[in-house]
Amino acid sequence: MSDLSLTCSSESARNMSLGLQLGRGLAREAVSVAVPWSSRASANAQSVTDLSRRLGVMQPICETVRAVLHDGAGFGQSFAALRQGRSRPSRG
Repeated sequence: MSDLSLTCSSESARNMSLGLQLGRGLAREAVSVAVPWSSRASANAQSVTDLSRRLGVMQPICETVRAVLHDGAGFGQSFAALRQGRSRPSRG
């Protein structure tokens, strides 16, 4: 539980730091240069959604993260849609 708390509350946590940088408007490519480990988080976004698609499991949060990191989706619009329940997983 402490790992989850840290991930959600500390700017030094990988996922939170990546999200904060993107939320501040930094381009995905710039985040990769500024934060070298972000490529690991990015790879995880792909592998998790690849597996969930194969298994037929809907994971709208993971799909939204993947769309932002890999498909060029806009950060603000993507997460606003997710919060409003309008996000639909893409089947690619």
